[in-house]
Amino acid sequence: MLGSFCHAVRQILNLIVSKFCDRIILMKFFFLIMALSLLFSGNAHSITTSLICKLEKSNNTFSIFLDHQNKNATWDDMVVSADFSATSVTFIVAQVGSIDNVHLKMHYSLNRINLEVVKTVTLTRTINTDKIDEVISLERGVCEIGKKIERKF
Repeated sequence: MLGSFCHAVRQILNLIVSKFCDRIILMKFFFLIMALSLLFSGNAHSITTSLICKLEKSNNTFSIFLDHQNKNATWDDMVVSADFSATSVTFIVAQVGSIDNVHLKMHYSLNRINLEVVKTVTLTRTINTDKIDEVISLERGVCEIGKKIERKF
């Protein structure tokens, strides 16, 4: 009789311990799910910055849209790849191929701190193995933040 009583108590204790362990495992599982969801949470949409820029020599304004997630810039309805750093964004908007080893390139550089924009047109010549870069035109200007853009699909 004492053996069956001990056996019954042991089964009850095993049941309590297993339920307790199941709850701990379940709580750990839920905690892991919450921690992973917080760790990998973020915006599901692309962050886009709209800039309205004006160069000093011209009175015309133009828009530049920066897509931070995809590392793109949109200028004059043309999407080009951009190099993003902590202080600047640079992108090439036009590049003419080799004509007698001469390359023509127009690119923009945006200062992310003071929103200064610099438009540069560069002529690159290759003589023998030497590359010679010559700045043909350099214009400075200022940008301001445009309206917030939300892209919904």
